[in-house]
Amino acid sequence: MYQLTTTDTILCSDLFHHLLKGRKDSFVEEEIQKLKQQYKTCIKKSEEQQQFIINNFPQEWKVSSQVVAEKMAQLFDDDWIEECWSNFEECLNENRKDE
Repeated sequence: MYQLTTTDTILCSDLFHHLLKGRKDSFVEEEIQKLKQQYKTCIKKSEEQQQFIINNFPQEWKVSSQVVAEKMAQLFDDDWIEECWSNFEECLNENRKDE
């Protein structure tokens, strides 16, 4: 699994820049903190559904449940979760500089 780069994300789009236009840094920082809390909540809820996801992975995709379980373990690894958030913040801040 790989992290997205700053230019790979929607944060690099005109839409993102339009949404930020005229917003104060304090507003954006507050929204980032709200989003971080939602991120953690969604990760926890998703993690609780791991076994359901593994059991219901489409058989026509011909991917063994062992492979799915291994990828799920990587996906919910604490280090990966933190790296994803850090990468998101980095991409966000890098694209905010363009404003």
